[in-house]
Amino acid sequence: MDNVARPAEPVILPKPVNSYALDLIEFEMALDSVQPATNGFAESVRQAVESVNGAFLFDLPASGLVEGSQKIAAVHMPIGASGAIVFVLLSEDGTTVKVEMPAEATADLARFAEAFVALHQRL
Repeated sequence: MDNVARPAEPVILPKPVNSYALDLIEFEMALDSVQPATNGFAESVRQAVESVNGAFLFDLPASGLVEGSQKIAAVHMPIGASGAIVFVLLSEDGTTVKVEMPAEATADLARFAEAFVALHQRL
């Protein structure tokens, strides 16, 4: 009876890791629903990030960091195992916002934001 063919057991695949792209799209959609010209940049970003269970960290002038932007806000998004730092940029004319992951130009600011998060987690 050992030679009897048995049905193969189903392979259980691990659940896929949260997709950064989908989380960022959800955040961008939340940003589209707020108006930085009316509500102010920081308050608009704060409302949008809280709606996706993230945390607003800080905002500051973007001059010298990102060309074509007047302000940059750092947020902590609940993506990945320990979350991720994401930046929201306000255009020079103050009418549009865009979401970006840290890049070479903003690497130092990303490290500062990560330290900011670590400090708040200890308090």
